[in-house]
Amino acid sequence: MRDYITLIDPLQRVLDKLYNAKPVGDGWQACCPAHADNKPSLSVTAGDDGRVLLRCHAGCETQVICAAIGLTTADLFAQNGHAAKPKSNGKPSASFPSADAAIAVYERTLGTISAQWDYYSADGEHVGSVLRWNRPDGGKDIKPVALIGGGWHLKHMPSRRPLYGLPDLPDADEVIIVEGEKCADAARSIGLIATTSSGGANAADKSDWSPLSGKRCIIFPDADKSGEKYAASVADILHHLTPPAKVKIVTIPDLPPGGDISDWLDGHGDAAEPDDLRDQLQMMIGAADWLDPPDPLPAPITWEPFPVKSLPSKLRRFVIETAAALGCDPAFVVLPALAVLASCVGNSRRIRLKASWSEPCVIWSATIAPPSSLKSPAWQAACDPLQRIQQKIFAELKATMREHDILIQFHEKQSAEWKREKRTGGDPPKKPEPPVCLRLITSDATVEALVSILAENPRGCLYAVDELASWLNSMNSYKGGKGGDLQAYLSMHRAGPVTVDRKTGKRITSVPRAAVSICGTIQPGVYERLASSPEFRESGMMTRLLVARPPVGKKVWTDADVSDEMQESYSRLIGSLLSIPMAPAFDEDGTPEPILMGLTPAAKRLWINWYNHFAVETSEADDDLAGHFGKIEAYAARFALLFQLITDPNTDAVDGDAMGAAINVALWFAHEARRVTVATGETEEERQQRQLIELIERRGGEITARELARASRRYRESGSAEAALLDLYKAGVGEWKTTPSATNQKTGFRLTTGGDGDTFDNLSSKDTTVRL
Repeated sequence: MRDYITLIDPLQRVLDKLYNAKPVGDGWQACCPAHADNKPSLSVTAGDDGRVLLRCHAGCETQVICAAIGLTTADLFAQNGHAAKPKSNGKPSASFPSADAAIAVYERTLGTISAQWDYYSADGEHVGSVLRWNRPDGGKDIKPVALIGGGWHLKHMPSRRPLYGLPDLPDADEVIIVEGEKCADAARSIGLIATTSSGGANAADKSDWSPLSGKRCIIFPDADKSGEKYAASVADILHHLTPPAKVKIVTIPDLPPGGDISDWLDGHGDAAEPDDLRDQLQMMIGAADWLDPPDPLPAPITWEPFPVKSLPSKLRRFVIETAAALGCDPAFVVLPALAVLASCVGNSRRIRLKASWSEPCVIWSATIAPPSSLKSPAWQAACDPLQRIQQKIFAELKATMREHDILIQFHEKQSAEWKREKRTGGDPPKKPEPPVCLRLITSDATVEALVSILAENPRGCLYAVDELASWLNSMNSYKGGKGGDLQAYLSMHRAGPVTVDRKTGKRITSVPRAAVSICGTIQPGVYERLASSPEFRESGMMTRLLVARPPVGKKVWTDADVSDEMQESYSRLIGSLLSIPMAPAFDEDGTPEPILMGLTPAAKRLWINWYNHFAVETSEADDDLAGHFGKIEAYAARFALLFQLITDPNTDAVDGDAMGAAINVALWFAHEARRVTVATGETEEERQQRQLIELIERRGGEITARELARASRRYRESGSAEAALLDLYKAGVGEWKTTPSATNQKTGFRLTTGGDGDTFDNLSSKDTTVRL
């Protein structure tokens, strides 16, 4: 609904002269009478001082337009042809000290009011009135005044308007709802508690119906299409209250077209007893059925901040400082950092949950975000220290390779001499072994390249690539149905065996424990396409990725930076994990076996509670989400192992603090997996609703309908912004918030879902119950 300054004398005079004028936005639109106009090009609006503003978009002058409809420019002004005097700041006054003063402005053009219905806040303050003038032709004029920002205005009350008779509603168990204040007064006259909303049949959604939550609500509609629409709209709103109201729609029989409950009461005459009339209405109510509430709207899954407080302090400080320096959400930094640190542990340690179940320190993470969202700088910040160590190793390798080349030359000389002397009793000179390159990180996605690296580096390595799409698209799961690369990567996720038949040399390379952690970024559309592909869904490849789709805020310059001390601290953390020794024992293949770390009693209790509770969550999830949950269950153990080693690299068991923090992080990833999975299969309507929530989140969690219309072209059509926010309100993800100011009163929408992300606040080794 539009808030009009309705000083009707000049405005109505102009509208009556125009052909087919229609309300649009904050005014009207019509064909311009000053030129041949097949497409409406004339805009008509009312100024705050009552003057009529005309603008022809084809360029016709105001004087010519007025002449074409038999008026003069003086007819565009109120108060005898003169606009109101402006305030000292140049803006016309539209505020009055009292309701009576505001009403007097209307009465100067419309005469004495015929009826006045006052609206009150819950604490009894007069906040608005609806006024009626009966016209000689049998018609009526309805005008509003409202208390806004300390002054009275010739406007409707702001959205989330109080219901009529609000002070009487809290104590009522059953409330009659009608269309219009006159009908409400008629119902009240026979002893019923009755209410209505202001603004007419099309403005039900502008009122705050929450005082009726949990009550029995009986709607008596007017006998016309408008009445049916109003009743249906109100019933829908009432059913979505928290708790919902019980609703009946009762049609009064034999009403004339357009008739209402007031007409029905008047038809019984003044001699009718109120008790008898009330009993008749109660019989109608008793004969009607309660409406079945609609299926509850699925609440959109909103973003929850990553529980940074659950991270070990050495990692937590790096995440917070880096995110602040980049101006991005901490999750952008957390995901690659977890994979980087896990790769440093690699095959040196595994967490032992029981004799037949242990988990490696292998983490795969994918940050889902659009271009220019700071995902790449955050990924780079997490990977850079490991890259620098790798570059230092490469530099040292060059010097070693030069020494090796000299040894090779000497070997070749010795071999030549050995051959010339034709020795038959001695062995030929032994060829020097080439130096082994320690590989910590790679961006080569081929399985053959990875296996070559792992064969010489039993600890494992990190596969880090900014755009994961290239890695996923490289897999041959859909190339002739062989699926060799895909199967190899699936084995790497559990640090299992991988064997590759080399294309050259006809050699076989086998790695018994291929520990590869992975981190990268991917664009939303690409992720959704790949996650929906049958090959990846059937193999469970995408469910092995820890995914997050953090909110992308507006880029704002900040002088904050990551301190040298913090960068050095993060580098030292990487170094401390790389220094964890591999086991001295070797398996039958000659490869060092990981050292198994058990659980303390407190950690074991937390793990059992987590396992049992999360198993229920997994069993109730659909197939796609259950796949994610099955992997997140095990990731909780992997996080616990990593957090324990970050805290103390020399420890030999995982304690309750590490396990509790790990479960909290796993819960966050479970929530995010649900959110991302729903987004992957959402309808266009659901997509628009999610994008709206994300837009509001980027603006701090609050927005008004006007701000929304300005922020997105999708909601610039009149009423669409408020309708979209109302849908979010019905879905239970937010609430209306009214903020008074000195000159106005702003009603906005505030998201209420989500939280600080800490499901396990203050979780310690003493806790034995997982709170899901």
